[in-house]
Amino acid sequence: LVRTRRWTDGVYLDNSYLSCAVYGVDSDYFNTAGLEVIKGRGFFAKDLKGTSAVCMIDKNIADGLDGDTIIGNTVDIQGNLFTVIGVVREKSQFEPVINSVQDYYTYVGYDTNGVVYIPDGMWQVAFRYDEPYNVLLRAKSTDEMTVAGKGTEDLLNSYITNAESPYGGKIEYKSEDLIEEASQLQQLSQSTNAMVI
Repeated sequence: LVRTRRWTDGVYLDNSYLSCAVYGVDSDYFNTAGLEVIKGRGFFAKDLKGTSAVCMIDKNIADGLDGDTIIGNTVDIQGNLFTVIGVVREKSQFEPVINSVQDYYTYVGYDTNGVVYIPDGMWQVAFRYDEPYNVLLRAKSTDEMTVAGKGTEDLLNSYITNAESPYGGKIEYKSEDLIEEASQLQQLSQSTNAMVI
């Protein structure tokens, strides 16, 4: 289970604006996401537990910069300086099937321009709030995905410090059972095909 957060504004490197996402990640994130370090180093335990102002960038950002001198450079995130310690890339290329606009944002989102990764413990320092944006997890099988999703929903809701919305009602995370949604779409498709025939 990996808690991640995302931010897409106020990121600069060498006074150049970076149109990228920022993720606050824990020790399991890179393995769960299928990422490997290709230059420099990864986060040490002390980086993740302490308040080390270090970051890693993905290959998309590194390719747009001078890759030979990127390690040791400083990234300005919301006025906080982070030293680049490593570059990561996907271990294998994942090519999702995009059938709708929602699929596009689910799989592609705002990360196509690159991602800067900071230790989870530094998120509150940089952004002044600490609620997780989303969770990345890997289930052993599709049969376990529903249970994993519900467990994740419960975990995220346990982190909410103020559950009351200023607009009324309760703020809470909800898991979506994509397997159930896919089954319903398949049944609808079969019904439509039968009607057409």
